[in-house]
Amino acid sequence: MTIIDKIKKQSRINVDEVIETLKKQLKIENDDVIEQLYYSLYATLQIILNTTNRLCIIEDMYTLWVDMTKDYWHLNGYNATNNSSDDTEQEKQTTDEDLKVKSIERGDTKIDFRESNNETTINGVTYKTGTIEYDEDVLINRYQKRLYKFRLLGKKRRW
Repeated sequence: MTIIDKIKKQSRINVDEVIETLKKQLKIENDDVIEQLYYSLYATLQIILNTTNRLCIIEDMYTLWVDMTKDYWHLNGYNATNNSSDDTEQEKQTTDEDLKVKSIERGDTKIDFRESNNETTINGVTYKTGTIEYDEDVLINRYQKRLYKFRLLGKKRRW
């Protein structure tokens, strides 16, 4: 069973439509990274199902799933692997926006800068991306209110 079949088995949403939406919003043109998109979809699907105590994702969760997958994509640094070679060359050139103040000394007035290429700002919150410091709890905490709307309180209470 392929990853896409596993996703479709646990979803009542049209998965092909979700994939096309994500391809447009994440600007995925290269078919080499489509497999990463599938794994991102599957990972966020599992996070949603485990948090809401459901067996499958329902239609009302469409925007939640898309939003979480986009954030998961950026937080894991997959957007850097999606860029073409022209974009990569442009990113290598350091601009003023890439530089952040690392330290300032008084006296001789020394200012050190560091590059901020491994940080992503999503809705005003800055996350370190593509590093070991990333934790799925960041994603769960960010979407906690939306996830808890769909939570089931069945026989299996997990809290």
